[in-house]
Amino acid sequence: MDWKEWKINKIYLHEDLTGETFGWNLDIESFQAIKVDNAEELREHLISHDVGNVDLKYLDISNNNQSELGEFNIIIWNFNESHFEWLINEEVEKIKFIEIIRKL
Repeated sequence: MDWKEWKINKIYLHEDLTGETFGWNLDIESFQAIKVDNAEELREHLISHDVGNVDLKYLDISNNNQSELGEFNIIIWNFNESHFEWLINEEVEKIKFIEIIRKL
C-alpha cells in the first residue's frame, strides 16, 4: 500500500516511546490506522490504550518535509476538537498522524 491509498477520516498512530524524532524512512507498516468520528471517541480510544501524551505531526511527501503542529506534547485529557479537525480536514495533501510519546 502506498501513501495515496490512505483515505481521509482515518487517524494514523505512530508509537515512538524513545523520544527521538522520526526519520523519512517511516514504513507505512509502523502506523496503526483507526476510525473514529470525533475528538471524544479518539481521546477515549487513546486513554483505553494507556496513552498519556501525544504530538501531532505530518509528512508532506510532495515537499519532502516533516513538521509538528505548533502545539505538541499534548496531555491526552487536553486533546480537543480543534486537534481532531486538524487531523481530519486541514491540509489534506499532508499525511497527518498522532505520535504517542508517553504512556501512563
